[in-house]
Amino acid sequence: MFSTSLLNDVMRSIGLDNFTLSPRFKPLIDNTSIQGKAFTILGKETNNLSDHETLVQWTKFIDSIPKNSIAVCQSNSDKYAIMGDLSAETLKRNGVLGYIVDGGCRDISAIKKLNFPVFYFFNTPEDVVGRWIPEKLKEPITVSGVKISTNDFIVADSDGIIVIPSNKIQEVQERYNKIVNDENLVRNGIKEGLSSYESYMKYKKF
Repeated sequence: MFSTSLLNDVMRSIGLDNFTLSPRFKPLIDNTSIQGKAFTILGKETNNLSDHETLVQWTKFIDSIPKNSIAVCQSNSDKYAIMGDLSAETLKRNGVLGYIVDGGCRDISAIKKLNFPVFYFFNTPEDVVGRWIPEKLKEPITVSGVKISTNDFIVADSDGIIVIPSNKIQEVQERYNKIVNDENLVRNGIKEGLSSYESYMKYKKF
């Protein structure tokens, strides 16, 4: 299991940047942690479709999200809830690991009872019916300035959300394991009585 804080250090150390999503994201359930491959969604607001037409597109989209993935949605909306309890119920039943959206969420209490992980921007009762549709699935998206493609690796926890490009996962994992080992040496040194400075000078890590 990755930690986003340590993962940030690892990714910077191998020359990567612009991989951390906006601090506006908040977990619906405190201390939530999810990790897995992204399934991307690009959505848009609409005013020329019926309630029925938008719900047909919405339900097909919800059913298309694969098991063991994390849905990541670029909503292009600051008005509506792009997740609610019936959709969360479906996603949990289908084995989806979690849902990340740069927009709103509703039915907060009900989703908390489901214990389904959602990371989102704001609470609102405003529904998407007749007003928003998923436009593209599995296409590259940009969420809070970070480019995300399907099968990139998502790590989300209490500190934030990080995106590992799919072609960097192995390199990041190897580097992460090394830094974990290095930090454990520092941690043990501190427990044994070394000062922070002494630990840093001994292990060149802090």
